[in-house]
Amino acid sequence: VASALESALAEVKPTLVRVLRRYRIREEDAKDVLHEVYLSFLKKFASIDDPAGWLIGALRRECLHFRRRAVQRLYDAVDATLLEVLATPTEESTTRQALLSEVLVVVETLREPCRSILVLRYRLGCERGEIADQLGYASLDSARSAERRCVALLAQKLTRAGRHLVEGAPQPAATEVANG
Repeated sequence: VASALESALAEVKPTLVRVLRRYRIREEDAKDVLHEVYLSFLKKFASIDDPAGWLIGALRRECLHFRRRAVQRLYDAVDATLLEVLATPTEESTTRQALLSEVLVVVETLREPCRSILVLRYRLGCERGEIADQLGYASLDSARSAERRCVALLAQKLTRAGRHLVEGAPQPAATEVANG
């Protein structure tokens, strides 16, 4: 098993490096992603006909899962940070007002439906169900997906404007965020 993995790795190493770069996986994260692929290879070795091809496909899938998890972590962190800051007591109202103004300026640059979703979420404090009802989404899942894309886009635009809401949060690849 180990020799089959080593020979397959030797054959496809340049391709694996290109896959990691294409998905913008940082070097420190690449080790974890590759480790997952290697473990999966060892578990499924008996049923793998083409080890080299399998490694490439498995790495692509694992990179895609990694990026999706990174976007989810970014969404969760930004959403929690915005909700926490915007819900601060009145003694910190200048900080709250400054952030709210900054967020709303960026929100106004976005296209619909992101603009409406973010105003409902962060200015009016609506929950996902209320957003889905207000904007006519057929399900909570579709509202959640749209909200995540919009929050990721908001975070990306705020970061470009110099406002880092969540230090060290993973940034989504440009192709993962809807154009606002």
